[in-house]
Amino acid sequence: MKWRFIALYALPVVLNLLLVAFTVWQLAWVPETERDLGLHAFAGFYAVGGLVMVISGATAVSKLVFGDTGPRRLLYLSLINMWVPTILLLVLFLFS
Repeated sequence: MKWRFIALYALPVVLNLLLVAFTVWQLAWVPETERDLGLHAFAGFYAVGGLVMVISGATAVSKLVFGDTGPRRLLYLSLINMWVPTILLLVLFLFS
């Protein structure tokens, strides 16, 4: 049960925190003239964000479909984790 919690809930939260840190670093400390969200950064961001979305999406759907009796806050956490990478990527493109 402990490994399941780490893999399905804690890992997406940690990855989202890393994406937030990358976004803040890009927007706050990298000068706008040097800010180049190139293909490598985009691919890395998209890969990590996609992994988070797949894990969180599968978790949320399985909780809804199979009627998991666990805490409802974990469902909400999964749903929030699905949207964070998309919002961060849009913010990066908006301000880059």
